[in-house]
Amino acid sequence: MRGIKVEREGEPIYQDNQGDRDVAAGGKSLGNSRVGIRSVPANVGRLRCGRFVHWAVIAIVLTECVYIIQLDVLNASLKSVYSSYSKSMVFHHKQQSQELEGPQGLGGLEARKELVGGVEGQRELAGELEGQKELAGGLEGQKGLAGGIEGQKGPGGLEGHKEPLGGHQSSCSEEWLENADRVKYTRDFVKQPVLIVYDETKEWSTCAVPCVYRRNDNGPADGAFGVLEGVPQIHRSMESSAYFPDNDLQNAHRYGITVVMTTSLSSDVPVGYFSWFEYPIMDPPEPKTKSALAAAFISNCGAHNERLRFLELLQQEGIKVDSYGACNQNVVGGRGVDKVEALRKYKFSLSFENSNVEDYVTEKFFQALVAGSIPVVVGPPNIQDFAPAPNSYLYIKHADDVKGVAAKMKILAENATAYNDTIRWKYEGPSDSFLALVDMAVVHSSCRLCIHLATKIRMKEDAAVASQRPCKCTSKSGTLHHLYVRERGRFEPESIFLKESSLTVKKLKEAVLRKFTAIKHEPIWKQERPEMIQGDPNLRIYRIYPVGLTQREALYSWSFKDDSEFKEMVLKNPCSNFEVIFV
Repeated sequence: MRGIKVEREGEPIYQDNQGDRDVAAGGKSLGNSRVGIRSVPANVGRLRCGRFVHWAVIAIVLTECVYIIQLDVLNASLKSVYSSYSKSMVFHHKQQSQELEGPQGLGGLEARKELVGGVEGQRELAGELEGQKELAGGLEGQKGLAGGIEGQKGPGGLEGHKEPLGGHQSSCSEEWLENADRVKYTRDFVKQPVLIVYDETKEWSTCAVPCVYRRNDNGPADGAFGVLEGVPQIHRSMESSAYFPDNDLQNAHRYGITVVMTTSLSSDVPVGYFSWFEYPIMDPPEPKTKSALAAAFISNCGAHNERLRFLELLQQEGIKVDSYGACNQNVVGGRGVDKVEALRKYKFSLSFENSNVEDYVTEKFFQALVAGSIPVVVGPPNIQDFAPAPNSYLYIKHADDVKGVAAKMKILAENATAYNDTIRWKYEGPSDSFLALVDMAVVHSSCRLCIHLATKIRMKEDAAVASQRPCKCTSKSGTLHHLYVRERGRFEPESIFLKESSLTVKKLKEAVLRKFTAIKHEPIWKQERPEMIQGDPNLRIYRIYPVGLTQREALYSWSFKDDSEFKEMVLKNPCSNFEVIFV
């Protein structure tokens, strides 16, 4: 019985079973002594005594043989028990104890006393648990054996987790599983908030995770704007990567930047020019009183994307443009002009960016939407992702496009019905994709940075204790899986439970809606999005995706291909974490 090896979650545990001892002999070594029969004289009394001794010795030998056989059976039973434990993530301490102590457990040790000679009171006999708790895997007093977790409150929260996964668990329920999977994190963000080193100090009392911005105090920090030895570097910019190479994601990471914050939706923490707070996008349109069809505000005349040439080509096609900026200026302008108020009087606005970079969409586009002036766009190739409706803008990609765009502008200008159709979203509301995009900015980027860093810390701790969490349990009704879902912009997740037979995307959405409705969850955008586009009071899901994706992936390029892909993800990633966007 020496060196029985117990495998638990990839970690070997050795239980030394007291060496090579004969339990039936009271734990003493049998040694190599021989038992012989002495010769006796032909005296009847002594002869009878000799025969008695002879048969007594034979009885003792037979008895010890029985003991050895019983021990072999016992050892085989114990190996079976430990093998069962090594394949499971949870253990039932009380059930194990009852099996070992009961008359039927491990061959009925209590009843076996009579089989091995009926030595009453010999507590060492054949692994008797009372007084010999270390023998035969006695669990009483040996709570660490084979993952016995009675009272364990460490990472993974396995207190009360006592049933083997090998069979049905009478305690398998949502309540039990939520408690069993609870993780006691080493980082308490209330006591130890996320700390960012920045030029200015700022306390974020409304952020989903405690977050503090401090000047460099030479103490530990989770991130720093600029270079600070031993602290992850954060880079933030709202300029185009066409002019600032550091803003290109690949370049930024190559330069050693840990967290990138740019207008790119593929960056770690996107920072855009749009928000409900800054732009009253749902303002009703006003009458278009200007004789010129379009207005332009362009002050950087050295842009690399030929935007000035496109402006001139439009004019050549008969489109009258009032240019307020320093470039090709033909009306009184300057910084004193309120752009939005000026644009309200024009049917079109030339929203010409200084570069054609994905996701680089500035105030030029959003100011036109506020004013109810149709934006004519030169710039990002994916401008459709930022549009409130498919037909709400016109786009010029090449010089060859100018003629067609000019013709379209003339048709819309002369046909009130067609023109109003392009701004119908002002009355009926923008698309769900537009809502989902702008809702992201409801949480300030500085707070989203703290959520991003705190999430990274949590995910690392989750990975460290993953093997100690069951994440599922099995009962007669089937296997129950434990998932975690949080709203984008929040930090703490909610528990969601799905049966293995219901691991489908549809059932996931139903479970999420059921849970968040039950807790009377209020979407994070509720206080900021204009009331007229808050929609149905019932929650509606736009996207559910794994935590850790970029916003570009989450909003546009990622989805479960089918139910089998979702099921595979859950099975391969126990206690999976998801993020949901409500619209």
